[in-house]
Amino acid sequence: MGKPPSPAPPVPFVRLQRRGGVRPATRRRAPHEADRQHDPDHRRYLGIGLGLALRLHEAANRVIVAGRRRELLDEITAEHPGIDAPNSRSPRTTSRSTKAALHSFSESLRMQLADSAVQVVEVAPPGVRTTLLGQQDREASMPLEDFLAETLDWVQASEPCNANGIVPSRDGRGVIVVHATLGKLYHVDLDTGHATEIALKGADDVIWGGGILLAGHRLYVVQNFLNRVSVFDIDARARTAVLRDTITDPRFEVPSAVAHFGDRLYLVDGRFDITPTLDTPYDAVAVELR
Repeated sequence: MGKPPSPAPPVPFVRLQRRGGVRPATRRRAPHEADRQHDPDHRRYLGIGLGLALRLHEAANRVIVAGRRRELLDEITAEHPGIDAPNSRSPRTTSRSTKAALHSFSESLRMQLADSAVQVVEVAPPGVRTTLLGQQDREASMPLEDFLAETLDWVQASEPCNANGIVPSRDGRGVIVVHATLGKLYHVDLDTGHATEIALKGADDVIWGGGILLAGHRLYVVQNFLNRVSVFDIDARARTAVLRDTITDPRFEVPSAVAHFGDRLYLVDGRFDITPTLDTPYDAVAVELR
């Protein structure tokens, strides 16, 4: 069997937002060192928007930026040909209205393209160490460079299926997510939105990870195109997962979702490796819980 096709339709990017607001700063402080990585002359301080714009531009994407400071936008477009900034007569109104407009547009576009191979990604950031509201030294906020790197890791994978299966963690403070293309497990903190990679022991990756199930300390990861379920013991903080077993069955036909009842696991065959018709049968396969 050759290289399997990518699952379709792709699973939307997981949107997690930090709970609560950020306490306004009483004075402007010096920028965090991470803010300067893409700004060696220190003439301006980087935030999330500019940081993502520069990284996406470096990756040969067409980028459009908007903001309140026309002079800064002109400086950015002059220094980085290929980045565009639309003109606006009312910068303050533009800044406020475009946030709501883009959110509404992205949600509508996501619904329209749900059955296509196009992903619509809207990033809702947690608290990040930028000069906005004086967060550059706030320990509870995520370093800017870490946020930029993790965001682009999630949204720029070479295949369309990124974040896939998701379950609540044992401590109830986060969720465990499998990244199908990278073959990695992450623990995502619900308060901060920070994603921490879970170290795997006994397995190199969980490539083609689909449905996942957490039963006590056992984590079951369905690797659909490999027609197997990898069984891990995971610690209470979801930082390490140790491979204990693998489950295979000749009845598996690219299994996807998984559930358990009693002493059995039940897996739905996704059959992503065929072109389905109205008469294509789909089965649920029961295997022993290990």
